[in-house]
Amino acid sequence: MATGLTWLGSVGAKMADNQDIQTELQSRRVESFKEFAATSFAVEHRTSIVALLAIIGVMGSIAYRTTPKESFPEVAVPILAINTVYPGVSPADVESQVTRIIEEDLATISDIKELTSTSVEGYSSVVAEFDTSIDLNEALQKVREKVDLAKPDLPQDAEEPSILEFNFSEVPVLQVNLSGDYGLVRLKEIAEELQERLETLPAVLRG
Repeated sequence: MATGLTWLGSVGAKMADNQDIQTELQSRRVESFKEFAATSFAVEHRTSIVALLAIIGVMGSIAYRTTPKESFPEVAVPILAINTVYPGVSPADVESQVTRIIEEDLATISDIKELTSTSVEGYSSVVAEFDTSIDLNEALQKVREKVDLAKPDLPQDAEEPSILEFNFSEVPVLQVNLSGDYGLVRLKEIAEELQERLETLPAVLRG
């Protein structure tokens, strides 16, 4: 009797093991099906896939041809220069009496990324670079307000500050320099002749 029970237990264990194996195999089949379902679909529907890719290619080509393009697109960079002429004054006096006063007022603008300045004899230049997120017109308005606040503190002999916008579309794309074993007069003649020839090209803007 004990032998029979042992045999039944052994058979039951084997059946349980077989059930586990079948469950694992079934799970692997499902995973394999999920993994290769997209590949199988593409293989079985090759004509549809090719047609879809062709349509995408044609639409992309049409979009590329119809999209407006510029060889030299206009770039709006929020950089402004505040220039002030103060005739006959040393660089040190220009720095202390003009440049620093304008810089102090501009420094209160939170959108300014960087301030740089140059002070030479009779001339002051303060360059304000704004964050690229700000609109150029908004930056210009803020600078004008601060320059107006600084004007009463500037010397009476100093000219009114001018605000210059950096327009990168006006920056020359190609600059030609001439040098050689000639005098300045001859080099100037060659440069003018070269300029006339370059200006005959339709793509060159006349300065």
